[in-house]
Amino acid sequence: MNRLIGLAVSALISMGGLVACNKTARQESAEDKSNSLKQEAQQTAENIKEEAKEAAADVKEGASQTASNIKEGANEAADKIKAEAEKAGDALKEGADKAAAKTSEAARQTSADIHETLTGDRGKTPADEKLNVRIRTALKASVVASKEAGDVKLDTKDGHVTIVGTVATSDGKKEIAHVARKVAGLTHVDDDIKIAQKVGQAAGD
Repeated sequence: MNRLIGLAVSALISMGGLVACNKTARQESAEDKSNSLKQEAQQTAENIKEEAKEAAADVKEGASQTASNIKEGANEAADKIKAEAEKAGDALKEGADKAAAKTSEAARQTSADIHETLTGDRGKTPADEKLNVRIRTALKASVVASKEAGDVKLDTKDGHVTIVGTVATSDGKKEIAHVARKVAGLTHVDDDIKIAQKVGQAAGD
C-alpha cells in the first residue's frame, strides 16, 4: 500500500516536472519569437527611415533643380523684357528725334518764308538765309542805309550776295553796298542797285 502511494507520489512529481519543463520550453519559444519579431520590426523601421531619407533627398534635389530652373527662366524673361524695353526706348527716341528735326526744319522754313515774304530776300541754303538776316540787321543799324534799304533785295547763293533794287540817292547805294560787304566780305557782294534819279534822266533822254 505504502509502495503504491509512493509510486503515485513519484508519478505526480514527475508529471509536475514535465509540466514545468514544458512551460519553460514554451516561454523560451515565445521569447525567441518575440525577439525575432522585435528585430524584424527594428529592421523594418531602419529600412523605412533610410527610404524616407532617400525620398527626402530626392525631393530636396528636385525642389532645388526646380527653383534653379525658375530662377533661370525668370532671368531670361527679365533680360528679354529689358532688351525689348531698350529697343522700344531707342525706337521712341529715334522717332522723337525725327519729329524734332522735322519740326525744326518746318519752323526754319516757315521763318525763312516769312522773312522772304516781308523783305523779298532769298537764300539758297540755311547759311545763306542767316547771312541775309545779318546783312539786313546791319542795314537797319546804319543811319544812311536804313533810309533806303527797304527798296533793295538780297539774293544770296552759297555765300555770294547780289543786291538788287532801286534807291533814291547814290549815297544810299554806296552805303548799302558798303554795309553788305562789311558783313559778307568784299569779294562776296555784287552791287546791282539802280539809282532812281538816273533812271528818270535816262528815260528823259
